[in-house]
Amino acid sequence: MKHPKFCQSFEQYQSYIQDELKRQQLPDAAPEAILTSYTLAQEICELIKTNGHIRFSSFMEMALYEPGLGYYAAGNQKFGTGGDFVTAPEISPLFAQCFAGQFIQAFEKIETNILEIGAGSGIFAAEALLALEELSSLPGQYFILEVSAELRYRQKQTIASKAPKLINRVVWLDELPEEFNGVIFANEVVDAIPVELYKQSPENVYQGFVKAGDDGFFFDWHCLLDEDNKTTQSVRQEGSFEQRPLAAGWIESILNSCNKAVVFLVDYGYSESELLSTNRSQGTLQHYYRHHKTANPLALIGMQDLTSSVDFTQLAVTADQESAQILGYTTQSFFLIGAGIEQIAQQMMEQMSASDTMQPLKIGQELKQLLMPDEMGETCKVLSLAKGVELDLTGFSLNNQIHKL
Repeated sequence: MKHPKFCQSFEQYQSYIQDELKRQQLPDAAPEAILTSYTLAQEICELIKTNGHIRFSSFMEMALYEPGLGYYAAGNQKFGTGGDFVTAPEISPLFAQCFAGQFIQAFEKIETNILEIGAGSGIFAAEALLALEELSSLPGQYFILEVSAELRYRQKQTIASKAPKLINRVVWLDELPEEFNGVIFANEVVDAIPVELYKQSPENVYQGFVKAGDDGFFFDWHCLLDEDNKTTQSVRQEGSFEQRPLAAGWIESILNSCNKAVVFLVDYGYSESELLSTNRSQGTLQHYYRHHKTANPLALIGMQDLTSSVDFTQLAVTADQESAQILGYTTQSFFLIGAGIEQIAQQMMEQMSASDTMQPLKIGQELKQLLMPDEMGETCKVLSLAKGVELDLTGFSLNNQIHKL
């Protein structure tokens, strides 16, 4: 059987991508990126042929993680100003320095090991190690769990460049360790776990599937049966929403892999009640290509990021079911201020040369991006869990919002 017209040949697919970029007024794509996307589109089409359609979560998983082809598995740059988005560790070393202080508080109760899950460009690991060295509190080992070979390569380059004396403390893992003891850290990982899409009317709930036609991939909405409705129906009477069924298993696997540990999860997201408010009646699925928000999650596959706000209530409930303690939940702004970001920034400026007039302005801009409500300050949240240990963290001393969960 032939593939749909839009991806029957590379030339047709290239024309399809170029038309899509022009229609959305987006930057041009490199030919090699289009070729990778073309191969991925054909693989998705093959899966759709076999099943008639696929769940959106399956489409999202392939678009992000298909080996050698998906957004996080191919060679295009994702992080920083030259990529598609900027994460907090990319903005400023202040972010990692604040968390280093929290790790030291945890080290008073647990072993001095760190496990970072999904380390991005490796900048957080490098800056955290440097900060811990400065504070005479280097971890025994710094583990990084990274499934992407391309990102693992970038992480090694970053750490070797920024903290060459400390790279021998870093160990890369393919899977979670058994009986880990120490600190576990994950920044903007949960939001990239695939989601299912739903639309709700007053009478029914519809689930989003993906099909392929001559003009590209498109949604196919299926009305759920009564029994399925009971498991997916939200408190909202109508609108769109997402569910992330794999997130519960992800948290369970992390907690089951450790004996005594403190877990820090940082991500864009809300409590369940906030996610289902009328303010978010269109859902929270977002897609970005080279710092531009795009109009179609089913186009530019492998070239654009797909993400959805995290349901922190789901994570907290799962943790509670696994007998973990919820240490705190608050906004990134409150957490970083409680962790001393203003004092750390002041110390940095005091150590600068009097002739360096631009650096204080740079630090001020970094603080704004990390703390202000219209930047990352309120949309990003911090959730901390503990297993086998009791601990008070200064990051939650200003405004612990556990009650919102």
